[in-house]
Amino acid sequence: MVGPVEAAAADIAAQINGHAAVQKHPRFWFDDGSLLVVVGSTAWRLHESFLALHSPKVQQWILDADDPWVRSVAKQTGVLPSVPVLTPPKEAGIAAADFEVFVQHMYH
Repeated sequence: MVGPVEAAAADIAAQINGHAAVQKHPRFWFDDGSLLVVVGSTAWRLHESFLALHSPKVQQWILDADDPWVRSVAKQTGVLPSVPVLTPPKEAGIAAADFEVFVQHMYH
């Protein structure tokens, strides 16, 4: 049974991500990851320096995405890790399946 605190935290997480539910990727969620990437309803916890090294575009998104409000809510609720949260810009047109292929290539 989910209590009121957990329900409120889940509501905040949904507001942050703009989705009803965000699921951890079953393979690409690294406890030592330093960046949370949310695409659609999937979240990946990855290594920021590794992604930035291999993709100048992702590096720019990381630099543009450091939102102190998202970080503070993540820390307060414990729903999301206290690491930077990146959501690629909508105009980039990246689907979760596309991002998964990119991550598979990076971490092969």
